[in-house]
Amino acid sequence: MRLSQQLLNISNNLALEQYHFESKAKPRSLSYGRHLYRLNTPDIAQNEDVYWLKAQQQTGAVFAQQGFEQELKCYQSLHQQQADFILPVQILSDVCIPQTDIHFETALILPEASEFFAVDPHSLHPEQVKHQLWQAITVMEQLNQCGWIHGDLKSTHFMQYQQRVCLIDFEQAQPLQQHGQILNATPRYMAPELFHAQAKSIQSDIYALGIIFYEWLTCQRLVATDYEDWAYLHCQRLKIELPLNFVRFLPLLKGMLAKQKEQRMHDFSQLKMCLMTEIE
Repeated sequence: MRLSQQLLNISNNLALEQYHFESKAKPRSLSYGRHLYRLNTPDIAQNEDVYWLKAQQQTGAVFAQQGFEQELKCYQSLHQQQADFILPVQILSDVCIPQTDIHFETALILPEASEFFAVDPHSLHPEQVKHQLWQAITVMEQLNQCGWIHGDLKSTHFMQYQQRVCLIDFEQAQPLQQHGQILNATPRYMAPELFHAQAKSIQSDIYALGIIFYEWLTCQRLVATDYEDWAYLHCQRLKIELPLNFVRFLPLLKGMLAKQKEQRMHDFSQLKMCLMTEIE
């Protein structure tokens, strides 16, 4: 998987040799050839001094290589469109990890950021909660306007960086006009139609964001034992109930989490309209 020089034209302003590399990849990811490092220096003062390096070994699993290449292509596309909902990105070629014999043809460098949904919603004023939802919806709308769907949304894919909300992890992203049938997604956030082998869409991203909102507002994570149990939960068992102080958001959640795709909100502008007109 040697990427074209066009894909690697985002300049490298980072002197890697001055950083300490701490491997953060999970054993399962490593078995696929995926590598993740946290880079820091001995005299860290702020998060701005910390970076993350993500790379894929050529000998790794084919699906992992394809996902990494897709992420790079997505970042390149969004960077060219000057999207302000992604972290400042550097794409490097011929990267050697200091004090090891590990080498990557291509690596992705991103600054450290904080998780957007880490804040307790109960600590916020209702209008602040509404604004939090609005911000997440806005970055998804902007992603669509740039011609992409995310394809594998999780709460940890929304980050806060320098007063901006940013999206990360685009391995499963795909162009809006693409209608692929590859269903690499996380069962916790999968729309019911994906369990029936339908293609990903804006509406499957809306469903995933609805699950993110639901878990955040209830401060509880959905529970299932395996893939089949997740399918049963999303296709039949899931019922939306919110704490009393967040009941005002029930129309939004129900519109996002309709089991039938035809009954679900169809784009992110419709979600914003719901927030503006139906939620006091």
